[in-house]
Amino acid sequence: MTRLSEGLRKEGWTITKDGVDDSQAKAPQIIAESKGAEYSVDLRLLDQTKYSNNPSLIEVTVVSACYRSKQ
Repeated sequence: MTRLSEGLRKEGWTITKDGVDDSQAKAPQIIAESKGAEYSVDLRLLDQTKYSNNPSLIEVTVVSACYRSKQ
């Protein structure tokens, strides 16, 4: 998650949260906004290795501004 946060910053994203989420699992979470604020992203690390031999997953939620075609 550290590399992901650093990479987003290098690409001009603004990190609004870099910590843990409010779930019982306290999953690592990054919330960021794009340069022009057209997009935001919510990234969470779902660490499955705590409970089984399954690989960890990254949950990605992307929110976009409304798009209108120029017709």
